[in-house]
Amino acid sequence: MEKFVNNSILEKVNDIISMIQNVDEYRDYMLLYEKMRKNQKISDLVQRVKTLQKEIVKKESLQQSTADLEKSYQLLMDQLNRIPLYIEFVEKQEELNNVYQNLKREIDRYFYQLLN
Repeated sequence: MEKFVNNSILEKVNDIISMIQNVDEYRDYMLLYEKMRKNQKISDLVQRVKTLQKEIVKKESLQQSTADLEKSYQLLMDQLNRIPLYIEFVEKQEELNNVYQNLKREIDRYFYQLLN
């Protein structure tokens, strides 16, 4: 019985994932993601941003000054935020996040009603 329940739950989760993958926001997001991944300038900037973020977190954990790193980080983000493809990607990412949040609220509401 437990195996059946687990399989049933997994099937439903897969249904939800399929539904998400068919939402326009997700498809648009993935198209933009692929375009960004193929854009060397954006990829390089994003990688440099990630590296700086890690360095900032490390220095913060050691209670060291991060002012110089934060300035470099902001300069890189300013460069990224001037690239239309990146801006469009971030906007689509926010839209997709809203879809996820709505789905999460519905699932939470369902379980709250089921269990209370």
